[in-house]
Amino acid sequence: MRGKSLTLPFVLWLAAISLALSCAPRVRSSAGPLPRTEAEPTPNPEAGNRLLKDVARAARSAGAGPLKVLAFSAGTTGDRIDGLVHVPRGACVLVSARASSGVEDLDLHVYGDDGSPFGVDEAPDDLPTLLLCPDAEVRLYASARIAQGHGLVALGVQSVPEDLASKVAKAIGARNFESAVQELNEDWPGLDEALSARRSSLGGAWTDRRRVALPVDSRVPTQLTVDVPKARCLDVLLLPSDDVAQVQIVALDQKGRLFTRGQNIGSQRGLLLCSAREERSVTLEIRPYSGRGVAVLALSVSRAPLGSLDLHPSIDAHLVDEGSPPPDHGELPRAETKRQLQLGRGRISSWETKLRGCTRIDLIPDASLLGFSAHVWSETGELLAEGNGQRGLPLFVCASGNVRVDLEAVGRGGELTVELRPSEQSPPQLLALPLASSRLLSQAYASGSLRAFEDIGLTRRIEISDTKLLRLPLSIPVVHCQTIFLATDRGAAGLFARIIDDKTGIEIDRAQGRSSVALRGCATRGSHLNATLEVRAHSGKAEALFASRQEKLQH
Repeated sequence: MRGKSLTLPFVLWLAAISLALSCAPRVRSSAGPLPRTEAEPTPNPEAGNRLLKDVARAARSAGAGPLKVLAFSAGTTGDRIDGLVHVPRGACVLVSARASSGVEDLDLHVYGDDGSPFGVDEAPDDLPTLLLCPDAEVRLYASARIAQGHGLVALGVQSVPEDLASKVAKAIGARNFESAVQELNEDWPGLDEALSARRSSLGGAWTDRRRVALPVDSRVPTQLTVDVPKARCLDVLLLPSDDVAQVQIVALDQKGRLFTRGQNIGSQRGLLLCSAREERSVTLEIRPYSGRGVAVLALSVSRAPLGSLDLHPSIDAHLVDEGSPPPDHGELPRAETKRQLQLGRGRISSWETKLRGCTRIDLIPDASLLGFSAHVWSETGELLAEGNGQRGLPLFVCASGNVRVDLEAVGRGGELTVELRPSEQSPPQLLALPLASSRLLSQAYASGSLRAFEDIGLTRRIEISDTKLLRLPLSIPVVHCQTIFLATDRGAAGLFARIIDDKTGIEIDRAQGRSSVALRGCATRGSHLNATLEVRAHSGKAEALFASRQEKLQH
């Protein structure tokens, strides 16, 4: 009934509860304050000694300096700890990271002040270790990242004398510091065939610089420093063993910055590096996506500058000294016609003009344009000249009438200036085979033997094919050299030529290219040299032009 008081049983229950509470023991407030807990908001880095002591002890036993803890913290997957270390010139540094048992995978990265990579250990374990020996004084930024798990992580460094680097690396198992790079003095399956195919695409004449076998590991990159000679090209061909998959090769400049990647040739990789002004050192970094094994590097040096190579369109040449000027063979006559075109990738910019005989067409890119290709077509659609470049180039066209110049950016778009310089002379033998003459003149210009069209001298028309070996006699006076230029017209693919000493049968020089080559023979033994030039096409049949230039040896 509404408004009725509580029933007796409920009142008795409340009374029982109150009695129980009154009998419970009370906490005495007169016993003083609670015990004080000491807290450290920022963990002491030296606490990381416990995690790093084993690797530090092994390194010290091999000659490394005392351990310095850069950072110490707790974290979970994705967290990282970082630290900076200064490395003087001529010294090495050991960088290591270790974690407590809850961390299953720990990675380590080291960078320069400008962000350039110096080392990486991404092995699927918790023992990342890098031994680094920079070429110059540098400040390094080290970062350890928890890839899987959670727990405590410590990051430390130890100084290492340069002469003890290999011993320390072996003692602590630094995977980035391999001393097993070996000169390859024996045959490697498929290497000779791969080199022959590669040089056929490169064109020109090449000499072996070095062949090495080096270990590659998906967990850490392998590095090798090479030199690109002045005014020459260095070709790098990489053949991996079957134990690794998808090997990548990149080139780093002297500051450790990546500036180009190798091109895929099936399982092989190719990289063409060229210098115009001075010798440059480049670091090659090689790393497969999976597996551990061996890769062979074949290094070859061109006998002539980049401009004399008849590169296949699929091959990219990378300049290690960007901004260097193209070959300059003296003052040029004033341009009679100028035109500026805006080039873009995937878009052909065309310009129609009229020629009256042999004309030099200079293509001059601005600073923003990175790589371009050019084709010159006759009014009837026949190819008259072609070329590609990064820093500008001349095209030599011997034809009369209306022509169309097609231009396209290969890398980054930009503006291109086109200048026409007609020649006062148009040799009939050049006008007769326009495409062959353009290729011949480009070869001669790249070698420094041509400024004006008439500098090419006397030329001969010859016929080459893949079924007949053409032999031409050469007569070279004592202490003289003779440079041979050959170029094909339409109809043949690939050109191979060599010079053979008639007396000894020794091959003096050889070269191959898509459509043009240059060779050189010298009489240096105190007597006249009689030799034979052998020429053939790789496939097809075509007319070609032959020219030679003779000069006295300079002592």
